[in-house]
Amino acid sequence: MKQRLANLLMLAVVALATAASAQTSDQPTPTQVLSPCLTGLAETAADLPMDPIVVGCDTVDCCPGPECAGDDKNTLDWVIDAQGTGLDQVNVSFDTAPEKSTSFGPGKNTINGLPLVRTGTPPTGTLSVATKSGWSGPAGPIDIKIDQKLGDVSVSEFWLRIDVQACQVPTTGEDRVDLTNNTDNDSAIVLMSERKSSGNGCEWDTARATDSVGVGNKVPGSGSCKSSVSVFSDDNAMAWVNTDTSTGGSPTWTPNQGDVVPIALQPPLVENVNVYVFGGGSLDLAYGAVDFANERFNANNVGIQFNAVVAEQTGSEPSIDCLTTPNPYTEGRVNVYYVSDTNRLTCRPNPNVVFVGGPADVTVLAHELGHSLGLLDFGYGSSFGDNIMQDTGTTRDALLDGQVFRMNMHCGSSLHRNKVRGDPDSWPWKKCLSTSSQTACGTAPLDANCPPVQQNVDPK
Repeated sequence: MKQRLANLLMLAVVALATAASAQTSDQPTPTQVLSPCLTGLAETAADLPMDPIVVGCDTVDCCPGPECAGDDKNTLDWVIDAQGTGLDQVNVSFDTAPEKSTSFGPGKNTINGLPLVRTGTPPTGTLSVATKSGWSGPAGPIDIKIDQKLGDVSVSEFWLRIDVQACQVPTTGEDRVDLTNNTDNDSAIVLMSERKSSGNGCEWDTARATDSVGVGNKVPGSGSCKSSVSVFSDDNAMAWVNTDTSTGGSPTWTPNQGDVVPIALQPPLVENVNVYVFGGGSLDLAYGAVDFANERFNANNVGIQFNAVVAEQTGSEPSIDCLTTPNPYTEGRVNVYYVSDTNRLTCRPNPNVVFVGGPADVTVLAHELGHSLGLLDFGYGSSFGDNIMQDTGTTRDALLDGQVFRMNMHCGSSLHRNKVRGDPDSWPWKKCLSTSSQTACGTAPLDANCPPVQQNVDPK
């Protein structure tokens, strides 16, 4: 890979704008995030498989209020705000409206009179980005926000973030980790447990990679330190590979240089969820909360997506307690109950039972699903105010790599109870410190090979 950024780097950065939920967090999030590597960016960018931006509306009948004046408005305007230290030029092209294609620099620009197609196939727009000459990046992301407007009314919003990462390239002879199936060539986080230079304790080393990354010379674990490699990436399940000789790992690190650990990333794990909305709850809130949880978990490299069935309930609300099994209830799925009670909790003995009382915003379900997956709260006054596991707040949208590890690996996670990976005995589950439930772990001692819960690499 080349050790530079192309001056006119044409990123095929095109994506489908998604509907804005009726209930949203106070802290908006990008519709799509691309994380190409600084090293070799020009070579990887062309391989990013994205969808076009549809010229059209997210709202039913395209108009949310009487100010839209019915069907007599047949054109849309795109108001585009493009910002970023490394941004030189944005290019916009339209497949069936080529006369509207244009280019412009950073700042706010408007494309007027795009055809609004109410029936049939609408036009689509494609973005490409040119970076500044000599830009050594990254000094913050490149953000492109598109507000589609019907007159004065916003009918669709899209936000693309290009978050360039500095990724290492292997040098001759050193050990390396080779990634395949890395969806969208994301800048994956590689977390390695390795033996300290003295003693038997472990230390944690990190790298970033889209495909192959050099990691120096790793050595086998010793004593209580068992070496391993974990990988976190958008749109892929977390990967974990045992590289420790003493516990039958394969492949393993050796004292010699040139070892290779190949890791084929897999699609995200799917956790099935039933969401029951009782009187006083809001279906719109429940749908919005599921969307928020899926988007935030993916953006934080959790590798778990929720397949949720949302249904309104007409019967009496279940009481918020963990002494009895609520009705309805399905084993093997997370069961979420939106109720009018003001409390909310996830049952430690059974992480498949989650109660969400009012008033609630879209962040509450993601928080409770974090408990279901084994996480503890960050208490009041913690330094992690934007963390999903903060006790309260409407700006909760982040997760730490140490938390993500526990959600995937801890034996008290709902993934374990629900056999999301199949037979639990076939997966090397861990009993990690700083987790909300260890009843499913039996009497085994705490595992020393879980990273600190605050272990993290930013940005994602």
